[in-house]
Formats: sequence, C-alpha cells, structure tokens
Amino acid sequence: MSLSPETYLDSLFKALGAKLIDGHPLYSHKEGHLRFAWETGFALNDFDDKQQKDILSRIYSRYIKACNLKPILDAKDLINEMINGRESKK
Repeated sequence: MSLSPETYLDSLFKALGAKLIDGHPLYSHKEGHLRFAWETGFALNDFDDKQQKDILSRIYSRYIKACNLKPILDAKDLINEMINGRESKK
C-alpha cells in the first residue's frame, strides 16, 4: 500500500469523524466499536509487517481521542479484535 501508517490513521479517523460518540447506529455501542476494530484490522493486510506493528502501536491513542476520551474498549480488546479482522482475510 502506498499510504504510510500515519497517513492511513489520519485518513481513517478523519473519515470516521464522530461516529464512535454521536449515536451512529453502526458504531454507538460496544458491538459497534468491536466492528470498527475488526474492519480496521481487516485493512491491515494491505500493509507489511512493520507497518502493521506501527499501526497497532498507535491505534489506541487515536481511538481514545475519537471516543472523546471515553473509550468503550480497552487496548487489549481493540487490538485483539483488529488481529481477528486481519486474520480473517488470510
């Protein structure tokens, strides 16, 4: 993929906007946050191993900001669901 991990994260959270906190029907509850993590993990397959590790190491701080500092998922749940999404493509 031609995007850097930082550019990918910037684009991802810009596109996501306030959907994690504004009552959006797909993302307004725990299952929705898990869906977001799974979908984001699925996209990791477009990056090499080093870039995937970089994204995984940065994602939780971005997620917290996207949740207006009130995350539903802890870091472990977010990362585990991202890995599940990534593995589903293999």
